[in-house]
Amino acid sequence: MGVSNVLLGLLNSITLCISLPLILAGYFLKVTADSPCDPVLYKPLLALGLSLLAVSLIGLLGACCRIKLLLWLYLITLFIVIVGLLACLSVGSAVVKGNDRGQDVLGGGVKEYELNTFSGWLRNNLVGGSHWEDIKSCMISHDACGKIETFRTLMDFVMLKRSKRTSIEMGCCKPPVHCGYEYENATNWKVPAKGLTSEDQDCKNWNNNFEILCYNCGSCKAGYLALFMKGWRKVTMLNGALLVVLFVVFVIACCALRG
Repeated sequence: MGVSNVLLGLLNSITLCISLPLILAGYFLKVTADSPCDPVLYKPLLALGLSLLAVSLIGLLGACCRIKLLLWLYLITLFIVIVGLLACLSVGSAVVKGNDRGQDVLGGGVKEYELNTFSGWLRNNLVGGSHWEDIKSCMISHDACGKIETFRTLMDFVMLKRSKRTSIEMGCCKPPVHCGYEYENATNWKVPAKGLTSEDQDCKNWNNNFEILCYNCGSCKAGYLALFMKGWRKVTMLNGALLVVLFVVFVIACCALRG
């Protein structure tokens, strides 16, 4: 039993060491987000890190004080965390899918995204109905396109190609390229004399009012989803690696406790 306690203490120390970077990573994502309206991917990391921290503390207390009830509680809680990770990984892989590579409309990596290339679940649950109204209100109140003002003032296509803009800025802060709008000045895009080159609804939704712009466009929603997918892939890879580590820890802990 003494050897088992030592081994369980070491295993709990490992999970404790894993939980702290997860919490720090979640906090880092929160404070470094481009705007408060960015997809809140820091929440899963914070929740996972705090869960592992709680599990580790329960296991360490059980191992150090030789309280078998706490050790069994540790195993049960760790099993629940593993099942939760597996469920999130499975459901997330099935639901969050689609072609979010975008179209390089001007060359130089300047991409626009189309809403219909994303899964129906994402369109309905992340940017559908009242969800989008809340996101849009957040973007407007926090001036999501404020950073692009200088870019719009000095913009030509060469500068656009060289600019490092988020998918939200490219989808919400200017009319889609395929519409054929012409840049006029710092705050206006005009319809060319020959008319727009597309009947797409996004082209009709564009408005030079800085509180409207293309926030009602499908391209804006698609830009938001593209940013979400980019972060989700990183979270999924991290969850997959963590799932393997926790499963190994769980198996060893079961053997140690039974021994």
